[in-house]
Amino acid sequence: MVFAPGHPHVARLAVFASALVFAAPVSAEEWTLEDCRTSARNQHPEVAAARALTAAAAARRAIAFSGFLPRASAQGSYLAGRGAGASGGGLIGAGGTVGQLPAGAVGGSGTFFGPPDFELWTASLSLQQTIWDFGRSLNRYRQAQAEARQALARQQLVEELLDVAAEAAYRTALASDELVTAMEESRRQARAHLELARGRAEVGLAAPYDLSRAEVEVAQAEVRVIQAKNARDLAMAQLAIACGLETLPEGARLAEAPPRPVPELPSLDEAVQAAMEALPEMREARAAVEAAERAYASAVSELFPSLGVTGTASLRGREFDHMQPGWTAVVSLSVPIVNGGADLATIRERRAQLAAAQAEYERLRRALRLDIETALLAVQEASARLAAAEAMERSAAEGLLLAEGRYQTGLGSALELADAQSQLATARAERVQSALDLSISLARFERLLGRWSDG
Repeated sequence: MVFAPGHPHVARLAVFASALVFAAPVSAEEWTLEDCRTSARNQHPEVAAARALTAAAAARRAIAFSGFLPRASAQGSYLAGRGAGASGGGLIGAGGTVGQLPAGAVGGSGTFFGPPDFELWTASLSLQQTIWDFGRSLNRYRQAQAEARQALARQQLVEELLDVAAEAAYRTALASDELVTAMEESRRQARAHLELARGRAEVGLAAPYDLSRAEVEVAQAEVRVIQAKNARDLAMAQLAIACGLETLPEGARLAEAPPRPVPELPSLDEAVQAAMEALPEMREARAAVEAAERAYASAVSELFPSLGVTGTASLRGREFDHMQPGWTAVVSLSVPIVNGGADLATIRERRAQLAAAQAEYERLRRALRLDIETALLAVQEASARLAAAEAMERSAAEGLLLAEGRYQTGLGSALELADAQSQLATARAERVQSALDLSISLARFERLLGRWSDG
């Protein structure tokens, strides 16, 4: 990659992260790669949202499990009537006639004010338990279980993607700083060449063109330094975003991060097989299919009867301290007959959702092979580019030494010297960029293989 004045690829040194969270920076002297990844996991809003969805799915699982457990409720009431309100066949409560007037009190007192003609105290405790609903509760619970696993896999995926983004941003910031150093060294060499050309021109050993050419080289080196510093500032700002911060800690220095070692690359089929089992996005897709299957089975089970039992123990009396005990027990069988077609429509909806989940899983499975093949080729390409860039940098450094010697002895031209200097600057920039590309490609490839926890 050539970092000549105005070259568009200088901006490639910046890696864009996903979201911005306004968190207060913490004072620190050294900021490591692990610090950045930890900060992203603790403070990034995407992680917070994913964890909240996981907690909500766990709560829904607990709600679904409650369908297996008995339901208990307690009720108490006090009824009082006077005058016409206490006459008639009895006192009507929320559950029907709950008490009859005593003999001789059919007409009531006939006046509005005064003590009640009739009082009734009741207290009851009810217990309900579903005996069997033909898999309705079981399928709902298993659906909730699958949805909880799906949410957990989604959370892990978000965390891994943020880890990769944080590492890419961190290594980009380090590379941009290294590039600034390389461009400043190139500027120093250009200024030394300008002084050499100026001295030779003063004694008549160099043409005026040599001096103007050296001045152009200094100006171009200045432009490259400015571009590299701008890229570094942008990379640092984006590093803060990737780490879940508004700005990096005050006075923080980036610690060196050793490059990722190049592992023994597996075959494409081996990589796909490992990714199918380990990747959180594939686990999420499988859980989505299972949840859709259970939702469909639950909808079908709504067509079948439900068997349950209800028991109630009660106390009732006209005086609080003279209530009489009693109990009732009911075994009920509920058989759905007609629901306006809503149950059948729900079954069709769940069947369509299942088909959609299965299609999405198949799409991910097919795309995974292409993603892994692309990542594998990217690692191979970056590794080869780095080896070539290192060789090119060594050759360019030797070429510059030779060009400087030829120019000092009068055998070389200013154009030859300028070309050698430009080639060295380009080779240095290409070596920095190739090393960065290799590290980022390896990080993405390791994640696709499901080895991210080992990275």
